[in-house]
Amino acid sequence: MISDDLAIQLHDKATKGEILTPTQQAQLEAWYATQDAAEQEHLILSEPTLNPSQIQNQIGISLSQIHQITERIQAVTSENQRLRGEIHQLQKQVAKHLHPV
Repeated sequence: MISDDLAIQLHDKATKGEILTPTQQAQLEAWYATQDAAEQEHLILSEPTLNPSQIQNQIGISLSQIHQITERIQAVTSENQRLRGEIHQLQKQVAKHLHPV
């Protein structure tokens, strides 16, 4: 197994499009596999176990948040439309003053 420092150097070279030797490529792939395994183990250990009612509760909270955000987006959209209309009217007034008929 190679050191993290060497692996990071090889990774950097590979991501810059530099050619690695077959040995370097094999070392880098082995390091990737080790990193993936460690990450997977960490995810499994840190993953909380929730019962179905907790999951359902979280879904309900998320849906409520989505509903609130949707209402806010709709309010902002309505306000934007109102302001666009007001801007249009103001532009017409300015144009009348600049170019009287």
